[in-house]
Amino acid sequence: MAGFGEWIKKIFDESPAQMAGALAGFVCAILVITIGFWNTILVVFLTLAGFVVGCLIEHGGDIRACLERFGRDRHG
Repeated sequence: MAGFGEWIKKIFDESPAQMAGALAGFVCAILVITIGFWNTILVVFLTLAGFVVGCLIEHGGDIRACLERFGRDRHG
């Protein structure tokens, strides 16, 4: 029988996006419990805004270049 650490490593290796989503959900749940719903929404919004600003700076203000990374087909 594999240990807990091996099981976690196997799940991260097989489906990293699902684990990242689960971790993000866990963090949001902790934030809602500790700082409240609306403050959590504010933190998420400001984080996304910072991501967009960083992407725009990285791509010289080209919004299409930022959006292209999300429009690509990742499976083919």
